[in-house]
Amino acid sequence: MHRRCAPAVMELAYEGAATAHAQPDALAALRDPRLRAVVICPSNPFISIEPILAVPGMREAIATCDAPVVAVSPIIGGRAVKGPTAKMMAELGLAVNADVGGAALRRSARRLCGRSCRQRPRPPRLAFRSRWRIR
Repeated sequence: MHRRCAPAVMELAYEGAATAHAQPDALAALRDPRLRAVVICPSNPFISIEPILAVPGMREAIATCDAPVVAVSPIIGGRAVKGPTAKMMAELGLAVNADVGGAALRRSARRLCGRSCRQRPRPPRLAFRSRWRIR
């Protein structure tokens, strides 16, 4: 972070994730029958979401929770909501748009999400894409 994401991203590795331990309260919350939804916010799938999912037990806990899981694309209108997501996507050879940003997020959260949020081509606004209804 002190380099302000100036170096080009060639690949990502999550060192230490395999030996990390999921926080017990987080796992308990995902098992709680009162949980109404899990929302994966519009964050960088490479440096914010995937490191969490790489911790043993987290991906499985989210995948097996009874609540619906929603992922929000970090790309709106061809730009990152915040941070270096768009820069990293371009450096990794990905197109910078909501479909690709959402696809990167879905790859990160593979088999976890029943739905995702992305920008519609017209009119420009966020919409849920899914068989689920949000109330």
